[in-house]
Amino acid sequence: MQNDEINVYRFPFTRKDLDVISKDEAVFLLQIGGLMHEVISLQKYIYMSIHNVDNPIERMAENAQVMYFYRLLAGTIFEGWQLLTKRHNEYRIIIAKYKNKLDTVAETAFNKLQEYFSDKNNSCERIRNKFSHHHDYREIVKIFNKWPKNDELEIYLSETHANCRYAASDIVTNLSMLGTIELKDMQPKLDNLIKEIDETARAFIVVISQYLSIIFQEIVEKKKLMGQEMKINNVPSLRDLRLRYFVANPEWRNKK
Repeated sequence: MQNDEINVYRFPFTRKDLDVISKDEAVFLLQIGGLMHEVISLQKYIYMSIHNVDNPIERMAENAQVMYFYRLLAGTIFEGWQLLTKRHNEYRIIIAKYKNKLDTVAETAFNKLQEYFSDKNNSCERIRNKFSHHHDYREIVKIFNKWPKNDELEIYLSETHANCRYAASDIVTNLSMLGTIELKDMQPKLDNLIKEIDETARAFIVVISQYLSIIFQEIVEKKKLMGQEMKINNVPSLRDLRLRYFVANPEWRNKK
């Protein structure tokens, strides 16, 4: 594993410094910055869970873990877009005010998101409503009723809750989410769904990061804030990190 050094730039400011922008823009900066962290964290968890391990049980569990994070990512993106463009008039005004300041890449991404979410059949909205932030009983029943009775399923039990894996639940949820009862049809549909969510997440990050940069840059310039360069050492490459499902001593907090 190769570790590197990265630079970050610390910009300290006070609550009073935020008075150079409107209160709505200050709230936007603080809330939407947190939203961006959520999306990026889920992207990292997905990447760290994707490893073609030799052990088939580990591979099964980690692939299922990936899909759990994808469901959360899809729902988070949908909720984020609603927050920016639907729920609060204050945010809609900010989005409209700074839209002409977006660069070409961000403007293209914004238009892509607008077109994507205008289609009520988009996967992010459906996943959010039925499989991530809410759990639709009828969707599971629909697949269960059509499911071939000779399909083999698995459940893995362990001495600790954290190492149990209800693999049958993973299969049923994915089949329901993809709208198919044929296991052989699942992988190509899953690949297309993953691509759709990945592309939407990337566009979302491009757009909101630029809005945040535009607003914060105004504070930096008006208050003449100076960034302090800081180094973080021994930073591992993302490709070297692995988020494993099975863990030893998962309930260590309960032990004295």
